[in-house]
Amino acid sequence: MSYEAISWAWDTPAEQGTNTLLIDGMELGISPNMYRILSLLVPIRGTRLVWIDAICIDQTSSAEKQDQIPLMTKIYASAARVVAFPGE
Repeated sequence: MSYEAISWAWDTPAEQGTNTLLIDGMELGISPNMYRILSLLVPIRGTRLVWIDAICIDQTSSAEKQDQIPLMTKIYASAARVVAFPGE
C-alpha cells in the first residue's frame, strides 16, 4: 500500500484542536499548522493515503504513543513520499 508521510512542526499546546477535521463522520480537533498543511496538500492530487502522526497516533493514549513513536523511522522510510512542513 503506497502512502505519503507528513513531517511537520507541532503547534503550542494552546493551539492544539483550534480547527476541526472531519474523518469518516467524526470530528477531530487539529492545530493551525496541521490545517495549513492539509489545505496545501489536498488539492495537489486529490484523494490519497497520508500518514500524519498527530492523526494516526492517538495523542490521548500514552500507551499507543509509547508503542508507535519508535516505529516512526520505519513509517517515514517506507512512505512513497515524505513531505516536510517546518511551519511558519
